Amino acid sequence: MDLINQFIENYKKKLTFYENLGRISSSQLEDALQSAGIRAMVTYRIKNPGRLKSKILRRNVKRTVPYKNMKEIYEDIADLCGIRVSLYFPGDRIKVDSLISDLFQVIERKQFPEQSKPPTYNKRFSGYWANHYRVHMKEEMVQPSEKRYCAARIEIQVASVLMHAWSEVEHDLVYKPMQGTLSEEELAILDELNGLVLTGEIALERLQAAGNERIQNSKATFANQFELASYLYNYLSNNFLPEDIKLRMGNIELLFRFLSSLKILRAKDIGPIVKSVKFEKDKRTISQQIIDQIISGNEKRYQAYQKLRSDDSNLTVEHQEAINYFFGQWVPLENLLNRVTKRSSRSVSVFNINALKRLGVLDKECINQIAFLRKMRNSLDKEETDNTDAEGEEKGRYILAVHQGDTVCTLFFKDISLECELYDYGEIGHFWVKGYEYLRQLEYKIAILGDKWEYLGEDCCSEEEKKLASLREFPPLSYLFYPAASLAYVREKEEPWKCSPLAAKLVEEAAKQEKDTWFAKMVSLDRKSTRLNSSH
Repeated sequence: MDLINQFIENYKKKLTFYENLGRISSSQLEDALQSAGIRAMVTYRIKNPGRLKSKILRRNVKRTVPYKNMKEIYEDIADLCGIRVSLYFPGDRIKVDSLISDLFQVIERKQFPEQSKPPTYNKRFSGYWANHYRVHMKEEMVQPSEKRYCAARIEIQVASVLMHAWSEVEHDLVYKPMQGTLSEEELAILDELNGLVLTGEIALERLQAAGNERIQNSKATFANQFELASYLYNYLSNNFLPEDIKLRMGNIELLFRFLSSLKILRAKDIGPIVKSVKFEKDKRTISQQIIDQIISGNEKRYQAYQKLRSDDSNLTVEHQEAINYFFGQWVPLENLLNRVTKRSSRSVSVFNINALKRLGVLDKECINQIAFLRKMRNSLDKEETDNTDAEGEEKGRYILAVHQGDTVCTLFFKDISLECELYDYGEIGHFWVKGYEYLRQLEYKIAILGDKWEYLGEDCCSEEEKKLASLREFPPLSYLFYPAASLAYVREKEEPWKCSPLAAKLVEEAAKQEKDTWFAKMVSLDRKSTRLNSSH
């Protein structure tokens, strides 16, 4: 088997892996876009083996040095797993860029249009407009069981819905021609369609701008998180420089639901709240800082927010009660500190530690304790589970507490893994009877595979092992008639000579491979009956 065919066969074995990779990463990205209030459709696909082979063959011909090994091919093909983000509004590409940088480890960025070679047709329009990313998932953003997917590359394509539709047509006709090279007239029509798409994108941008203008009206009421997100994006863009504040919006969907529960959904009501937030450069997102401003010192709003979060979480009753108890003690203290550090009668800002220090009424130890409680409050009040605490240290660490009398030893460790080490019972070589060794070895190894699959589960078996395990349902392997084992090891069955269709199919394929046409024919005939004749 040559190198490229070997690569394709290897890739086929990994299709489930790439399917899971696409599902996990696209779902993660889709949730983030939804939470951030960005309108988009997210889809994923894995490379079709046939199309992949054609692509590799084309690339191999163009290379100065042909592929030497499979590693080179894997490094060259970046889109085995691809995600497509189809934006309602093309202007949102900048927002998505920031979001992708937060979610993924970006290896490479590409902006289109780019002119890689002289065109065969003199285009009047600019062609494909999109951003492409080659990324890895971040380990801290996935579950421990999903970390194995972080080593694989993913290609993310971000463009408008209109541009994606046109590029599909253009790509299939120009780069994958089924009936030869396109004519000048066909290329001209594709160019004309591209002009219409670009015009459509301009119209979408105007539509977005008109919607933003409507939302900024003080009488406007936000109907969903997308309108709220637009309002916040515009406010921050108009009042802050990019270097002053990073536009990490966070969970706008949660913020919208919280505002809905408080019946604060008009621009004129939200405006003063947003203006009072200082938007500090800390690990809190924009939405979380706004929520902090709303609930600070107000026990009822704390309770409303915690109820909203608890409905979405899997916290135990005891855990939730402990959180409620903490906030019951914290809110009066926070309210007092807000009033003490208040600069003016109009000021409604949340206190900060530096303001407490400037007052000079509390000693260093007391201020440190308040700072500690504030960090605890921030960690409990995060809009979603974060992987860092207030100090930037990793959360989700494992703890082992060992009690020995009055002494307690606590061990912290970052990772824990489960390894499965299986003994190869097929190699121990017992129960052999002279003259029947090969039969007993065969039966014994197949029986072991069957037990492994049945008792240990699919995760402990390879695809080949699961396939071979079915042979225990093929007589005589399913019913010992030869003196290779004691009767104590014979499994009694109601229909010992009944063969499973899967086992019969596997044996038939093996017979054909060995060119035993007679046996293959017999097995094929018996697949249609309910029993195998013992003469076989």
